[in-house]
Amino acid sequence: MWKIMRTKGELGHHMQFVLNSVEMRQKTLQCFNSNFHSQIHRENLSLFSLQCLQCDKSFNLDRFSGGIGSSGLFRRNRIRLLCQSVRHLSDLPTDLEPLLHRYEGIPKILVDSPPIEFMQNHLITLHSTLGLPWWATIVLVTCTAKTLLTLPSALYQHYILAKLANLKWEMDEIVHDLKREASYRVQELGYTENESRVLYNKAFRDKWNELIVKENCHPMKGFVLIMTQLPLWICLSAAIRNLCYMLPYPTPLAQRTLTELSHEGIVWFSNLAVADPYFILPITMGVCNLINIEFNYMMRVQKPTRIQRITLNVFRGISVILVPIASIVPSGMSLYWAISSVFGLLQNIFIVSPRVRRFFRIEETEHELQRPYKHVLNRVRAQVPLKTIQWAKSSGEMSKKSSPK
Repeated sequence: MWKIMRTKGELGHHMQFVLNSVEMRQKTLQCFNSNFHSQIHRENLSLFSLQCLQCDKSFNLDRFSGGIGSSGLFRRNRIRLLCQSVRHLSDLPTDLEPLLHRYEGIPKILVDSPPIEFMQNHLITLHSTLGLPWWATIVLVTCTAKTLLTLPSALYQHYILAKLANLKWEMDEIVHDLKREASYRVQELGYTENESRVLYNKAFRDKWNELIVKENCHPMKGFVLIMTQLPLWICLSAAIRNLCYMLPYPTPLAQRTLTELSHEGIVWFSNLAVADPYFILPITMGVCNLINIEFNYMMRVQKPTRIQRITLNVFRGISVILVPIASIVPSGMSLYWAISSVFGLLQNIFIVSPRVRRFFRIEETEHELQRPYKHVLNRVRAQVPLKTIQWAKSSGEMSKKSSPK
């Protein structure tokens, strides 16, 4: 009798094992047929299959040993929890990685695009290769990129604009001849005013195109600076932002970089991953941008047109708006923006020098200033109210009288 009961018990355990194996395979197929679009899901599925195989082996070892391991209840619960952890990423303590957010559309361009990834990886590589702190790395990258990309673009833009300005002398003679031909058509050949004007405009465009092709100074080349500077500014800003926020994915390398940024600042902004607590970097950026705009405006000899005045006010407004934005972004971004603004101001002051322009073969134009720095200084003095100067002098004299001898 005892042998028969033992045989029935073994048969029951064996049947329970078969049922558990069938249920395990069904749940594996359900998880496999789920819509896994990311690599993390596929890795989790492989991990789940491995755990299912381990479960089979452990069940084969203790199926005749009795106890809770051979009852089948614990195994079914374990399979259900594993399948839920793979499909739904439950908050139970598992070794599975969390689901990573996928960026699409414009956020993907600003976070996970190839140019930004290129900048981000090379920033990390340069930092680890040179052994510099992160603040010095950002300053070095900014100055190097400005020197190698922005400064040559600015010099080439001035070169093109100077050539276009000097085409005025040749165009004046061409326009004089074209007007004489137009009047001859009307008076001698019997053309109407409209027909003569159409022929004049066509001849003018043809002559202008011949000149710009001959001198290789197409007006669109005058936008080479903004076409170089704007993508560089966006890509470097986004790359530094990604480093400070562990974007696009919180990998171990991103976590280590964030830790380094948190301790490799300098003076008042020791943590480059948080905003500037004293607003010194945002204010520096705003002041440099405004000085740069006013410097370019004061360099003009001719009276500005209506469009130029509107453009001037728009750039002033952008410079002011960037200050509160720079006060809430990480200090790493504020540092890059401030260094970029300072470099841009020094670059414009450098290029307006006549000696520098002749050295880089920029042609002399009709409205070029021989003493640009003195001209700007006189404009500044002329715009400062006379009462302000008198008040400053009187306050200085009063402070001298009140000081003890």
